[in-house]
Amino acid sequence: MASSAGSIASIRGASSSPEQGSDHPADETPLVVDVDGTLVASDLLLEGISRLAAASPLRLLLLPWWLARGRAYLKRQVSRASSVRPESVPMNDSVLREVRHARESDRQVWLASGADDGVVAPFADKIGATGIIASDGTTNLIANKKARVLVGKFGVGGFDYIGNGRQDVPVWAQCRHASGVALSEGVRRRLQRMGLEPTLLAGQGGTAKDTIAALRPHQWVKNLLVFVPPLAAHSVDPMAYLFAAGAFLALSLCTCGIYIFNDFLDLPHDRQHASKRRRPLASGRTPLGRTCALGLLATVAGLALAFALPGDTGAWILTYLAGALGYTLFAKRQYFLDVLVLASLYVLRILVGGAAADIEISPWLTAFSMFAFLGVATVKRLVELRGTSTGPSTSVAGRAYVQEDAAGVLALASASAFASVVVLAVYIGSDEIVSRYANPELLWLACPMLIYWFGRLTLLANRALVDDDPVAFAIRDKVSWIVGFGIAGVFLLSA
Repeated sequence: MASSAGSIASIRGASSSPEQGSDHPADETPLVVDVDGTLVASDLLLEGISRLAAASPLRLLLLPWWLARGRAYLKRQVSRASSVRPESVPMNDSVLREVRHARESDRQVWLASGADDGVVAPFADKIGATGIIASDGTTNLIANKKARVLVGKFGVGGFDYIGNGRQDVPVWAQCRHASGVALSEGVRRRLQRMGLEPTLLAGQGGTAKDTIAALRPHQWVKNLLVFVPPLAAHSVDPMAYLFAAGAFLALSLCTCGIYIFNDFLDLPHDRQHASKRRRPLASGRTPLGRTCALGLLATVAGLALAFALPGDTGAWILTYLAGALGYTLFAKRQYFLDVLVLASLYVLRILVGGAAADIEISPWLTAFSMFAFLGVATVKRLVELRGTSTGPSTSVAGRAYVQEDAAGVLALASASAFASVVVLAVYIGSDEIVSRYANPELLWLACPMLIYWFGRLTLLANRALVDDDPVAFAIRDKVSWIVGFGIAGVFLLSA
């Protein structure tokens, strides 16, 4: 059943006569619950955009056009173009308890949200709400507009309200009793100045540590590849390493934004994954809007630094960003193209280091790196397949692979990894090696060590004993450290 309040918003549900003052008995006063950041530990508009981009990246180009016609219109179009189901979004347990208690007391429970009514309705069904009051494609129902509609329906002091931020202050000013989810200190002080003492409800958690974790700084270790060119060239020029360090920082800042964007688009899939569902964005521990803005700021800062570095460093980092965006928006859902792009992104890190240190990259290094990282990237897919429930047609969420592909992926991982060893062996046997190393025969010791490491990695991945990210696994793996130091020692002795 639908009605309207002066065409201000969409109101669906049971009728309720407005009354001035709080004359209702306690068990008859409606409980009104905000949705974004309150009932759900997320933002339904951003959730919808995430699904829209994952399904059809080109439709992101429509967002500015929709926004130009108003936020309510934007919300309506995103709601129509994507589907956000309650089971795919983290919800706040403390608010669910309040809703459950109100229903057990035979109180009406209403959802009042700035989100579009089309996306709010399923959440009302999920919690058994009496009805919804939400944006209708014309009016963006937030702050004072929401307060006016609620007063028009329930009267001043005729409802209790649960919200979570500054936009809810006008509503709290008109309700009988205020409750707040994870309120900031600033909002609490403002409410106290208004003579309100809100009931404080816990949110989904979320600390500065969670926000930092969303940036995935542990992935910065991959950007150490920028130091490979000066090391491989046996450079002793301190400026080469200084500029490589600048490239490392610039690339790391840029990748923060890429990882957040990737997690943003992967939200529905990550929430179906055994371990990825615990990531800060997927779990709802960090606000989507704030975290995405932080990622964008990091990327802009990284690009500014990149173009301040010598040579073509900025252009190569921009190329890396274009490749990473291509992977996120398209390639990661294409069989084998995904691992080719991932391997190329590793090689691009080396090219960034070469540009920053002004060192020409050897074709031997390029070939070895491409095959080696193609092996690592394919192992990553093998890990995902082995971590998926059994059944030949069981697919990996957000990927183009099914369980029956595991044998082929294992073969591709092994072939790529051992091809890199062959490239190294041919390089050791070439005439070029004599001019670079005093004892080149010692380099042959690196080949069996690499064979052992790759062979062990693929076998462990096939047994589902490797983390989602093989690089992260290697960082924590003692055997990988021993092999790494062994190969480094061989190259030092050879030089």
